[in-house]
Amino acid sequence: MIRRRRKYTKLFGKFPKLYTIIGAGLLFVLLIIILFSAKRCEKLSAFDSIEVKLIEKRGVLRVGIRDDLLGFSNGSEGLEIELAKRLGDYILPDKAGNSVEFVIISSRMLGTKLSDGSIDVAIMQLPMGWNTGKYAYSSSYYKDSCVLTISSTDSKQSLENAEIGVIVDTICESRLDSFISEKAPKVKKVRYATYDIMFNALNSGKIDACVLTGAYYNMYRAKYSLYKHEVELKPIEYAFASSVENAALMEIASAVIADLKASGELDSLVKEYLG
Repeated sequence: MIRRRRKYTKLFGKFPKLYTIIGAGLLFVLLIIILFSAKRCEKLSAFDSIEVKLIEKRGVLRVGIRDDLLGFSNGSEGLEIELAKRLGDYILPDKAGNSVEFVIISSRMLGTKLSDGSIDVAIMQLPMGWNTGKYAYSSSYYKDSCVLTISSTDSKQSLENAEIGVIVDTICESRLDSFISEKAPKVKKVRYATYDIMFNALNSGKIDACVLTGAYYNMYRAKYSLYKHEVELKPIEYAFASSVENAALMEIASAVIADLKASGELDSLVKEYLG
């Protein structure tokens, strides 16, 4: 007796690729589940870290800031103030709106304040990737320019044998070093301790140009009659920073930044505070 073939046997015989299509679909769904689970575990591991538990027990996130960075953290407002609040609310949702304690520090105090526990994280125009042996970083929340600044309106001013000023031990000094070695070997670097001294040297003709971030250019250009040269150095990306021992906090900060980028809120904050 010949048994009647079942309908599904006939169906697959008629469409030989159906097995492959269904199999590929199931594999795709499985990959999505695995990726989602991995992301969830990553988030859970960050929130289960010792540093987060200490913050939860304390009930507040301590954030190191500057209070003199126009548009970023000037007094009680600015882009970095808002980002710090978003991070605090993300870690401490039960304390939303009151989750952050701001601690005003200088760049030179950063390492000490992070290592002794005075602050948990810092957000103060810190260049991502600077001194990675000491600090952990989030993803970037803002890309700034590195401006070659002059005292004349001639944006094509010759840089042949120019003396260019820069603040000592800053990311701009690193950018200037790269520019000299790669494109302008005849340029001489002149190092300064403060912006005021450097700008006075520029305006008195002691140096031909100076290098600073776009944020600092916007802050000082009116006071010192600064102008941009057509040459721009490699841009700088700013990020949250923590000590390397508290890197889990940077995983969380990166997640916050990713959410703000995806929602468009980060763009709105940049436009509101930096134009």
